[in-house]
Amino acid sequence: MKDEIITGNVRVMETQTEKRIVVNHRYTYITLLDLKIGDEVIVPSPSWLSDVNPTWTATVTKLTSDYDGYCLRVISKIQK
Repeated sequence: MKDEIITGNVRVMETQTEKRIVVNHRYTYITLLDLKIGDEVIVPSPSWLSDVNPTWTATVTKLTSDYDGYCLRVISKIQK
């Protein structure tokens, strides 16, 4: 994803890098958000729980993940 930054008369395209984070010491999600350990985020529930509750609140416990399988995206960061 790219954001356009305009400084004076110069237009710069800044690229944001997707990163994989771990929440609750167990689950990996993809995000473009600027997060730190301890942040609370809203994430989609697994498919088998989405009928009961489509989202849940989790805590960021690691800022990287070696998991290379399919991941859902973080929906939002909870502002405190």
